[in-house]
Amino acid sequence: MFALVGIDQYLQAKHRKHRQEIVEELRLSVHLDTLEEKENDEQNEWIGSARSSSSSLLGKKVALFSCVVRRIPNMFDGNKSLRNVHVGDNVDILEENVGPDGMYHFCRVKRECGGGIGHEDEDENDNVEDDHYFNFGWFPISCLEKGS
Repeated sequence: MFALVGIDQYLQAKHRKHRQEIVEELRLSVHLDTLEEKENDEQNEWIGSARSSSSSLLGKKVALFSCVVRRIPNMFDGNKSLRNVHVGDNVDILEENVGPDGMYHFCRVKRECGGGIGHEDEDENDNVEDDHYFNFGWFPISCLEKGS
């Protein structure tokens, strides 16, 4: 009888130790995931908010090419969508073929702080560092036309 109680105590202690090891592995995994997510958020500043200052990493990123918005989809309001664009706006393409089935480009559009779109190349305020900001987001490839 004492042997059975001793064996039971040993097995319970072994089981507790195993559970504790699993909990520690999970804590480490969650911690590493949190660090990775934070690093990804710093690289992709637009997630959670489609605006970024002119001095941000994405604001300084070199565009692959530019496109002109040719039409605006009727039902286009996702949380990663490029918003507040109009037909004829020029957008910079930062990444091609993103999103579901690669049907979107990751775009940037420059906005003046006053709310207008910065279309002019020779603007007297170009030397001012923070006179603009950028909107970022996905936009359907089918609604864009490559600029020349």
